[in-house]
Amino acid sequence: SIGNVLLLHDLVQAIPGEVVRWALLSAHYRQPLDWNQSLLDQSRKALDRLYGALHRAAGVETNGDEPPEDFLKAIEDDINTPGAMATLFALSSEIERAMTAGDHGVVARAKGELVAAGALLGVLQSNPAEWLEGEVSDALRIEVEGLLEQRALARASKDWPEADRIRDRLNALDVVVMDGPQGATWRVRT
Repeated sequence: SIGNVLLLHDLVQAIPGEVVRWALLSAHYRQPLDWNQSLLDQSRKALDRLYGALHRAAGVETNGDEPPEDFLKAIEDDINTPGAMATLFALSSEIERAMTAGDHGVVARAKGELVAAGALLGVLQSNPAEWLEGEVSDALRIEVEGLLEQRALARASKDWPEADRIRDRLNALDVVVMDGPQGATWRVRT
């Protein structure tokens, strides 16, 4: 009667379903959940971090498709979803460290475990590159890709003022650029 009701159907029209699912799973089912915009923002950032690790490991094939033991123990312990989520973050950190070290065997195993565990929670089901880019128009995608190519050329020729100018233009478009060993990736700022 006071208008403090949200319908799930309306919510997923504005927010990706995986973000809503992550937010709902972020608290133990026996504990109250303080539903607010901050929770949704934190959930989006958490998923961005996990998708970011998967995106940076895109060139490495997964090795195995079973979730790790720690994840399963957390789920079996009265459906401890916060504990299970902590395992997902540990796997993403392991992927990041192994990518930096160039240890593709560890990346392949951790990536397989992360995807398998995410599937049990109903998350990490999207293409990582598409998730990070968000829903963008083709015109924006073309412009950003062109700017990233120009920026890469400017950086290669050590033209730092030009590279900074291009990065400022990308910031004006609300595009976040993440430089990595395989080149620059991007996403729209949320």
